[in-house]
Amino acid sequence: MKKLSIVIPTKDRVEYLTICLKSLLEINSEDFEIVIQDNSNDNREITSFLRELNDERLIYHYNSEQLSVIENCDLGIKNSIGSYVTLLGDDDGVTHDIMSAVDWMESNNFDALTSSKPIYIWPDTSRQSNSFTVDLAGKLVINSFNNTYRIIDPNKERQKVLSIGATSLLLLPKLYHGIVRRDVLENIFKTSGSYFPGPSPDMANAIATSVFSKSYVYVDYPIFVSGKGAKSTSGMGLAKKHTGEIENQKFLPKETVKNWTEELPFFWSGQTIWAESAIQSLNRVNRSTEMKCFNFDYLYSELFMYEFFWRDRINEKIKYSIKSSLKMIYYFVLIFNKRLFSYLKNFVRYRLNLNKEKTTSSQINNIQECINFIMDKKLPSNKIWTK
Repeated sequence: MKKLSIVIPTKDRVEYLTICLKSLLEINSEDFEIVIQDNSNDNREITSFLRELNDERLIYHYNSEQLSVIENCDLGIKNSIGSYVTLLGDDDGVTHDIMSAVDWMESNNFDALTSSKPIYIWPDTSRQSNSFTVDLAGKLVINSFNNTYRIIDPNKERQKVLSIGATSLLLLPKLYHGIVRRDVLENIFKTSGSYFPGPSPDMANAIATSVFSKSYVYVDYPIFVSGKGAKSTSGMGLAKKHTGEIENQKFLPKETVKNWTEELPFFWSGQTIWAESAIQSLNRVNRSTEMKCFNFDYLYSELFMYEFFWRDRINEKIKYSIKSSLKMIYYFVLIFNKRLFSYLKNFVRYRLNLNKEKTTSSQINNIQECINFIMDKKLPSNKIWTK
């Protein structure tokens, strides 16, 4: 048995996947496996590439049937054997500290771990969202980090997420860009029938993992690098294309339309699919009583802010009263101020270069170069697992 399984669900994105795999294979350890769960229409290019690499750490599974992203992710976890598991997108990467992090988790008996996370924008991604027209394509953003860790109560963190209508993962324990002990994942599957009990794998698993994790740690040191390629969901978000009719999103589970929560506006966006995933996950892991903590007013306010095109569908779900109206006005102002602060922060970051968050000035062509750039910069010596 391997200590760590790095699971990569993928579909028709071989241009990212091949580079991601090369980067992962540079990790100096034999105690991990890379499980590629491929649902591409044509897998000839990737199979030829894997034969050339000829590395026993690469485990390849292919399914040509039309699968939802949840089905493909579930298959990836089922086909893995590691004592600890992480889930990556094919445009993501990890620094070479990941095996040290797993060893440290094991010695301290932690069920789950997440970390600070640099962001890499692939060159194929167009103009980037709220950065005052600064083109971030091919750039790496590394947030300042303090080389410490803190133990977080997963139940309290889940309540925080529900209190903002599941519009953010905050610091939930999670499998995607996080590490989870296998027995936690198996408890999720045994209870819900999936490792991802909802239509969006990141939020669905994070909510469920927070229920079954007894010990969880956040490390303020970069382990995961979030890649944003043009073909990824996050890349679609940057390009303002992360919205549409639910029935047109073929990667969603077939039952998504039928099971859609009545209180949620019926359209697909980052906010609505995360909210639905949180609700479905709570129900499927027998925590439906926590729905009383779910803040629909906050969710509606954020939807009005970011998805105003769908205002009619949002409006028809709101049960107006004086109390709810006042709350929504308050939340709207709060969210507006956060958005304004984000714009100003980006202006300082990208135009004036005055804050502690650094953006590479040189072009970085892919995730492998990105990881090597981070490692070559000789990050401050990690004081967490090197003590």
